[in-house]
Amino acid sequence: MYNPKESFSRVKAKSWRVLSLLPFLLFSMATKVSAEVLPGPVPARVLRVIDGDSLKVEARLWPGLRMTVTLRLAGIDAPERGQPEGESARDFLVDLLAASDGTITLHALRQGKYAGRIVGQARLLDGRDLGCLLLAAGHIGDHDRPSFHQDAWPGQ
Repeated sequence: MYNPKESFSRVKAKSWRVLSLLPFLLFSMATKVSAEVLPGPVPARVLRVIDGDSLKVEARLWPGLRMTVTLRLAGIDAPERGQPEGESARDFLVDLLAASDGTITLHALRQGKYAGRIVGQARLLDGRDLGCLLLAAGHIGDHDRPSFHQDAWPGQ
């Protein structure tokens, strides 16, 4: 015989089991998304230099399709704005990008840990990597050397 109280308690128990899996499912989905890497090159135009390791760029994803995102240069940690060396690192990038009309290519792009930000490499059209140029100019320390392109670093 049908007992509504018994049926409700079974449904309630099953619901709690399913809900207990929800954090695991969300974490695994987020991990998959952040592990995806777009190799590039993706043409982009720098709209603004935020600091020594962050740029606001307009990436050209498809003819007629552009997206504005914040790019954090992968593998480096330049001094922040407000720190004495931070302004010189930012000014170095501003001058460097002004000489190239702000046109760059983006490589090895992945989702950053903050919403709406991506992490990747940025290169001038002649192939020079912005992280390498920051190191060569003394704006980041040798300990900040990224793990990618070890053979591309100046002085090696």
